[in-house]
Amino acid sequence: MKRKLFVITCILCVSFFILRPESEGAEEKATKTKLETVGSLKSKNQASFPFFSPAPLLSPEQGIQVEETLEETISQASIAPVRKPKISPDDSVEDEVALLTTQASSREAVGYQKPSNSKPTIDPHVFSQISAEVSTWRLEQDITMYHRVSFQNLFIDAEDDFLSYQVGIEGAKTQSISVQLLSSQIVVSGTPHDHLERLTLVIRARDNHHGSNEESWVVARFPMPNIEEKPDKAEMLVDQPLYRLTTTRIRDENGVAYDILQCEVFLLRDDEVWYAISQDRLKCPDISNIAQRGTYRVEGDTVLIQFSREAFEITWLLRFDYDAYYGPSAHHYLVTQRRGGQYQTDTLFDNKRAAEARLNMHTGHHIYEGRYFDHLLMDPEGNYYLVGMMNYMYNVRIDDPSYYQPADSDLNIAHPVHSMTCADIERWYGYSVLIGPSQYNTLISTSGDPMGNYPPQCGTYQQTPTRVALYLDLSFDPSDIPIHGRVYSYLFHPKPEYKDRLETFKINLLYAEPQE
Repeated sequence: MKRKLFVITCILCVSFFILRPESEGAEEKATKTKLETVGSLKSKNQASFPFFSPAPLLSPEQGIQVEETLEETISQASIAPVRKPKISPDDSVEDEVALLTTQASSREAVGYQKPSNSKPTIDPHVFSQISAEVSTWRLEQDITMYHRVSFQNLFIDAEDDFLSYQVGIEGAKTQSISVQLLSSQIVVSGTPHDHLERLTLVIRARDNHHGSNEESWVVARFPMPNIEEKPDKAEMLVDQPLYRLTTTRIRDENGVAYDILQCEVFLLRDDEVWYAISQDRLKCPDISNIAQRGTYRVEGDTVLIQFSREAFEITWLLRFDYDAYYGPSAHHYLVTQRRGGQYQTDTLFDNKRAAEARLNMHTGHHIYEGRYFDHLLMDPEGNYYLVGMMNYMYNVRIDDPSYYQPADSDLNIAHPVHSMTCADIERWYGYSVLIGPSQYNTLISTSGDPMGNYPPQCGTYQQTPTRVALYLDLSFDPSDIPIHGRVYSYLFHPKPEYKDRLETFKINLLYAEPQE
């Protein structure tokens, strides 16, 4: 029995020494072999993680599909000569196998993550540029606006993904404002109405990797300037000298009564009306000569004036304003005055030189010598549009002594762009007159009817190859010989029923014969 036990013990010892590495060097050799094997697997699979690391993660540049990696991981787990984990003596073989299986299954469940994709970002420099530009926009109540701004390079996408954009206006609940996306520019146009609302330009972008809900958008907001409250329209007539041409009835040396032109100046300031009128037919009053003559108040597009010596309150209705196109640089205000039951419409000039230019229109050195001045007509719907008007005066007998009439004078009317027809003025205007001295009597030439029963004599001519203009002819008697150096007044009157909307065209013609 003892011998049997001895033999069994010897067999176990031999088995133990056969299975156990003989030395640490042998163990290191075995470890080296295992590491080399693992290293070869890493090279083969292009992975850079220890085999028994926690669930492996791929770097973006590896580009390995998760499903393939999991298969390779499981495959490596089954063939690689891996050192066993340290377990306690109480652990069974089944426990060791369960541990290996749990680690492999954990990697399979988590897997490798795909490379991450980021949302677009906002370039702070471009954002600041757009903010600065938007802050310069002017928004005025009930005034149409048009602004555009480039948003190129506002959004940056690290992966250079395709981006979708949306633009809009926040706070525009009651505004008539539109926003358009044109290539890399945004156009904002429309008419603000409520000056209390605060508007914000919104630009947002998203790529195609983060869904389509609200959280997928990257938003840039640009506060727009406050909407300027609409002032009373007639306030623009306040605090500046305004010059107006008026007519005064006189009698000449022959006892003939007719109208001449004079220049007035008004200044509305601090509820007081300051006024002066020139006694020189060719000049406007100097602003230093004005005197306080009454009071005023502004109500919307109307100025109510009470002169100290007037029984009636005078009303100015501001109908239209525009910058000069033909005449000297000035801003023009078309104003209808009601005085008692009488109406007249005139242009007020904010520039003294512009008014005096109409008092000093030189003519006579050659035929058609003159210049155009701005004037407003109306279309059939009653909308104002600009034309140029010019008159001249010439003694035709200087060139042809036998010509049937000595004087020649026509009012020329031209549109800056379009052709015109006689109907454009015949529906509104009724009467023209040129008045001044002649060598034998008072020169008075008229065309049309003061009551508007028939229009002035009108004709057309080809002003340019593509544009037709008008002329209103005046007739003269054989005795109507103009005098060198004298002043002649020309007036072109609207029909009486349109005096509350259209003004009389008024200029002085300073006649001078050619110098030999």
